[in-house]
Amino acid sequence: MKTAILQKTAILSSFIFALNSSFSQTAMDFNTNDCNGNPVHLFSDLDAGKAVILIYYMPNCSPCPAHATAIQTMANQINVDYPGMVKAYAYPYQDVTDCVYSTSWVVDNNLPLFIPMNNGAASLNYYGEFAMPTIVLLGGTNHNVMHLYDQGFYDSDTTQMRGLILDLINPAQANTENIDANVTSLKVFPNPSSDVLTVSLNLKEQSNVSFDLVDVTGRIVLHQKSVEMKIGQQDVSVSEVPNGSYILKMNINGVSSNQKVTIKH
Repeated sequence: MKTAILQKTAILSSFIFALNSSFSQTAMDFNTNDCNGNPVHLFSDLDAGKAVILIYYMPNCSPCPAHATAIQTMANQINVDYPGMVKAYAYPYQDVTDCVYSTSWVVDNNLPLFIPMNNGAASLNYYGEFAMPTIVLLGGTNHNVMHLYDQGFYDSDTTQMRGLILDLINPAQANTENIDANVTSLKVFPNPSSDVLTVSLNLKEQSNVSFDLVDVTGRIVLHQKSVEMKIGQQDVSVSEVPNGSYILKMNINGVSSNQKVTIKH
């Protein structure tokens, strides 16, 4: 009898372990409206190459806002260089707290990076609730759980989180050395610009060059087709682009170089 009980316990333990190990590999998707009424889709974010941070909090968790603030500061610094590539969602740990509270938690704690969400019980159960806040870092087109901070979060953990995020989004810039090897000089002016951005290039060899203007959400708002050039200037019209901060991506023979630009009419 005791042997049978032990065998059943072992089988149950293996089953629980299998469940827990599965969530450590793949994210749980959501495709719904946030608490502001905007459509959000986790897997679309991940498929676009973005890093996504989920924070699960309790209403009476005093450290939760401070930890969220530290994460926001780190993520905002990355988004300066890689606009819109880090997103964050704030979930209450259960389904009783409604959107009114979730939105106020984000607003009152000055956390504009975090998109307020509701009904967090199922996904928190999926990732595992061990401490508040529970913080999940997701990334990759395989919808990976890159890291699960479930045993307590420390502000110093943002250093590790930053490294993981940059490792995820840096491959788009992995060939920067190849650009440098081909570029003698590169200038973008005027900056800020109200009408036309002029790109002055001096390349070591004839190259195909195209331009993309990317907004803070990572969306391409302007694409200029490839032209062949070695030395000269290329104008990029921004007269129809709204005011704001952008990244001008210069694609030289399939390799990207980024330049921060400001449009101000």
